[in-house]
Amino acid sequence: MKYEYLGYAGATPFVAAATALMLGFFPSATANALVFYSVIILSFLGGVHWGVALVGSDDGVSNRFTFAILPSLAAWAVFLMPFEAAFVHLAFCFLAFWLVERYLYKISSRYQRLRNILTAIVISALTIAFIAFL
Repeated sequence: MKYEYLGYAGATPFVAAATALMLGFFPSATANALVFYSVIILSFLGGVHWGVALVGSDDGVSNRFTFAILPSLAAWAVFLMPFEAAFVHLAFCFLAFWLVERYLYKISSRYQRLRNILTAIVISALTIAFIAFL
């Protein structure tokens, strides 16, 4: 199976939660689920870099292990925030880690295209959630 399909499947909860919040379905539970899922996915993104560092295919950037743990730590902070602030913080985290991947690490163009699309979907969903939750 192409990993792109799995990536898009992983974006489905973001779209579903943003849609549910726009429609007013169980706002507190949906917002909570979106925050938790965002934290999981940010941790997953860090895990990608941890795995790359472990197999030794580092592209010359010596701090990949440090970068790998940052998404989890940055995401953890949202558990101390109200939903509105959490959505903004998470959107910023997804943008920041996309920028780091894009400009500091050499990744395949195929993976970069997927990350571009998925990051746009995630940031859009978090923005919609922020607006809907106000």
